[in-house]
Formats: sequence, C-alpha cells, structure tokens
Amino acid sequence: MGNGTVYHSRLDGWPLMWGHDDDWRDNIMPYIKNMCNGEYWRKNKDLSNTAILDSNSMSHPLLSIRYFEVMKGEGHNVKIIFTQVSETFKAMEGENPWSVYYNEFREGNLGRHIATVSSFKNWAEFDEEDNNFEEIFIRIHGENSWQPFVDNMNDLFSNSWDETWKFNLKWSGHK
Repeated sequence: MGNGTVYHSRLDGWPLMWGHDDDWRDNIMPYIKNMCNGEYWRKNKDLSNTAILDSNSMSHPLLSIRYFEVMKGEGHNVKIIFTQVSETFKAMEGENPWSVYYNEFREGNLGRHIATVSSFKNWAEFDEEDNNFEEIFIRIHGENSWQPFVDNMNDLFSNSWDETWKFNLKWSGHK
C-alpha cells in the first residue's frame, strides 16, 4: 500500500552497523524476559508532512501514534482517505508534522495495518484547542465533504487505538 522509498540494502550490513548488536547484547538482552514478533513499517513520503523536522533534532520529541485496522475488502479506500488527511494537514497554519506508515508484513488478526504519527514539541500542545482540522478539510474538499469523509473512515476501519511515545535520541540509532 505504501508509496515511499525503502532501503532494504541497509539490512544487508546490519550486524556491523553502529555497534548496535553489541549494545543490544550487552545492555538490553540481560533485561529481556521474553520476545515476540517484529514489524516492518514503510513511510509514505508523499503523504507525510515531516520535511520540517530535522532528523537529528529534538524539536518535536513527543509522538502521538494512531494505529488503524483496515476492514476486509475496504483497502481500496485507504489512499483516498489518507490523501484527504494529508492535504488538510499540509494546508494548516504553523508546524503540523504528520506522517503515515504502512505495515509491510501481514499481521493476520493483530490488526496493526496502518499507523499515523503526529509530532509535538511539548506536552502543553496536547492541551491546545481544536486545530480546525474539520474547518480546513471542508475549505479544501468542499462544502459537503465532511460527513462522507467521516462515513468513509467508519467504513474503512474496523478498529483504531492510540499510543503516545517520547522520542529518545540516544536510543534511536541516530548519531
């Protein structure tokens, strides 16, 4: 489903990269009680609005992640919905970093098909009033566009849930 560049070749040199394996073995594994499956996500660069972020900066260390489970037979609507959302975020005033990721591995009944990520400078931004998303959406997509969008979202996704992460540059693999 994604439309972004994937650098699978980075995995070819993995054991030697950045001392990650040694760090993992020495500083993480001693505390691991059990392990489970992994995930492989691909960012859609065309839809994402994160060009304003410096990847080596801590300007927006808080991440609000929303996972979506796509209803069986509704995948054809994913691009339409997220194109509308992307256009709206890009039209909003100020900094509104937002991105969409597609899970590249089939998850079966685990349901983590798509994730959107919004980035924030601080916790206080979570308390701010509505960001006028609906108003801007209607301005861009037309007077009678909001309710069909909401209906399409309800038809497209069988479930969604949120997580909030605090980005830690030291643990991120960035140098």
